[in-house]
Amino acid sequence: PKQDGNAPEEFDFLGFTFRARGARNTRQHVTFTSFLPAISKKSLMKIRDKVRSWELHRLIQKTIQYVADEISSYTRGWINYYSLGSMKKAMTGIDAHLRTRLRIIIWKQWKVPKKRPWGLQKLGIGKDLARVTAYCGYRYYWVVTKTCVSRAISKEVFAKAGLVSCLDYYNERHALKLC
Repeated sequence: PKQDGNAPEEFDFLGFTFRARGARNTRQHVTFTSFLPAISKKSLMKIRDKVRSWELHRLIQKTIQYVADEISSYTRGWINYYSLGSMKKAMTGIDAHLRTRLRIIIWKQWKVPKKRPWGLQKLGIGKDLARVTAYCGYRYYWVVTKTCVSRAISKEVFAKAGLVSCLDYYNERHALKLC
């Protein structure tokens, strides 16, 4: 908004916030200030609200491939639209949140502690570590973020299941739009 007749420092338009940001000319290796777009806070909150509305913790009965396909269609759309602007930090957070939630779904699908070591060993974790992790209890978030589960159910496992990494896809699309 204008104040005292001066030009605005930033404004929102079509889901982007335009404000002065540092930019770089790669040909001449010169840094300068430009009025560049980034995803607006309001749009980012809408994306976060949409992700929360999916209630991923209730999708235990669905396969990971099905959930990954559903998520990927939304994330591709958001990234294709907003990749013109800067949103690397936002995509990093959303990507980590989605992978954590999907790990919880997988951990819950291995319902009993007897099946969990089998699943971890199948993904390359040693027998002893898998057994210790399997009996950590029902603190799902803690188990999938602080134990070997995050290493076993890695980004590559999700890529095989069809999940598009938000950050990788954003970097790919953002690089294309800057050319």
